[in-house]
Amino acid sequence: MWSAYSKRHSCSTLLATGQRNEALVPEERTPATSVLEGCKACSCAHETSGYMNAAWTFLLAFLLILATVWLFPMRAYAASEDFVFLADTHMGQPGEPAYDDAQAALLWAGGLDNLKAVCVAGDVTDRGDAVAFSEWEYLCDSIVPDAARIQALGDHDTGKMGAYLGVDKTLTVANGYKYFKQINGNVATSYREFEHANVMTVGGVRAAGHSVITDSMLKQLNARLLKTVRQGKMAIVVCHYPFTSSVLNKRAKLMGILRSYPNVIFVSGHMHRYSTARQCQSVRPACSTTPYDRAGFDESTKYALRSVGVNACCRYRSGNYSHADELTIADNGSLTLRAWNVSKDRVVKTWNFKQATSSVTIKCAPSGSSYPKSGAFTVKVTFSDGGTYSGVKSGSTIKLKSGGSKKLAGVPAGVLVKAKITSVLSGWSKSGAKSIEVGTSAKSLKLKPVYRKAARLHTSDF
Repeated sequence: MWSAYSKRHSCSTLLATGQRNEALVPEERTPATSVLEGCKACSCAHETSGYMNAAWTFLLAFLLILATVWLFPMRAYAASEDFVFLADTHMGQPGEPAYDDAQAALLWAGGLDNLKAVCVAGDVTDRGDAVAFSEWEYLCDSIVPDAARIQALGDHDTGKMGAYLGVDKTLTVANGYKYFKQINGNVATSYREFEHANVMTVGGVRAAGHSVITDSMLKQLNARLLKTVRQGKMAIVVCHYPFTSSVLNKRAKLMGILRSYPNVIFVSGHMHRYSTARQCQSVRPACSTTPYDRAGFDESTKYALRSVGVNACCRYRSGNYSHADELTIADNGSLTLRAWNVSKDRVVKTWNFKQATSSVTIKCAPSGSSYPKSGAFTVKVTFSDGGTYSGVKSGSTIKLKSGGSKKLAGVPAGVLVKAKITSVLSGWSKSGAKSIEVGTSAKSLKLKPVYRKAARLHTSDF
């Protein structure tokens, strides 16, 4: 099992154990004495020849590098990124191999080439005690020290289970919160930015086991989602409860916010075992309109939500197997989700989908009577993600004739496109800057300069 991990760490294992691997030891060679003796008389000639050969080799290598760079220029994109989703690790669960399951899952995650983060959808521990939290922290620090850790708070993490069952009266909700925040960067919710996605958590848990989502959490989530889509990235929201759960308080407002943003992946746990149909589904949950307005957004817009239900990492109620999900986001915006059976080291199912993109056409739609068709306006175009689309770089200018247009394709949904006429021809007045949020269908951004007859022009018009 975990063959990739074993191969990658074989050398360090040998150093630690002191074992000798003959395959790693260079073959011992005996010098050819006769050859060395024969070279003594002409050592200068051999040295000169060796220097010339080295020089030619260096020159050829240099030319080869130049040719490679010219023929195959380096891409300006970052490498693809891997995010691991776990749920319900239940560290410290009596009578169950939760520690071994978590260790196996992290060893598997550590073998991924581009691992950026390990995200846990709640119930890191079984009873919210300090020992269980410290065990999880130790495993992460030992196995995946370079990966970010994003952890949502689950009902078991508050310590209520131990207290309610009479196992340990000191396992209070307050202590559970305290221990959770210790391993979560002293915060109840997490937020981390990556090249292709931003990851955030939402929700807390009160004593009765029900979700606690406050208005301040919703405002925070809305701000994080807005920042994410403006950057042209995927938004990964991690919550312990699935979006269909009746224990989610303020569920209507939560769904209203999530549905008003494109490219959102909602990751949840709690169920321990999801049906295959519910592990990665595109849904449009019923909800009210978003309670927060934003510039360039059409209030009637409702985006689909990608819901990812993660099976339990611990084997309890999960088919006696340890599970994990792997999300790979590639440079071109394609995403691949793989559900893994960690116990058997095999992929159970794979889903492929794309980041939503669309186009915006900037149109110069002048108003006024009998305006001239000749000449062109200078228009400055900016993208909130700072990208380049259809050959137009953010912050650069384009030329548009009266009635002309420029289509900008492949822009990620959620990016804000702004256009402003910076210079006008004689007889025209400038129009104000216009902006529009890219959606999942094509949109138009109209600039409306006004033409006035030359006889009526005044200095104050410009």
